[in-house]
Amino acid sequence: MYNKYKNICSAFQEIERISDEAISLDDKFDELEQELDTHQLGSNVTDTDNLIREHESKRAVLDNVGHPLIQRGEHLISLIKANEPPVPPSQNFPGSPASMPSQERQQIEGIVTHLKLRCSQLMDMWEKRWKELMQCMDLREFEAGYQKVSDVCHGGGWCR
Repeated sequence: MYNKYKNICSAFQEIERISDEAISLDDKFDELEQELDTHQLGSNVTDTDNLIREHESKRAVLDNVGHPLIQRGEHLISLIKANEPPVPPSQNFPGSPASMPSQERQQIEGIVTHLKLRCSQLMDMWEKRWKELMQCMDLREFEAGYQKVSDVCHGGGWCR
């Protein structure tokens, strides 16, 4: 009985920690969204390469903070489910009060759902921006190559 009480207290503390971290992460997601909502392109290969490196670092918020927090939330949901009392077969039907998840489980499921949605939206934005930067790099590399050929051609008189 003591272990079950200890597990419940631990779950409540983890819900509180995840809630607090989710609020903080949501602020980071707002900042990331603003940073990703740009169409700035490099004017040459070096500038574009710098933008690509900067862009790659922005994904760390999703990979190193967002996804682990979602996993912790999903783990907590599993723990809460495991500690919920079993539903008698006579009350196990949709809409039955006995079959409804606990308030704690609903709270953490809401947080996890929200974080998954935000991560998915930001990943879509990140990938779109990544494609823009890679296309820009292709263009800048082509321009640089063209300029070299043009310089050799006009400098050596071969293209006249």
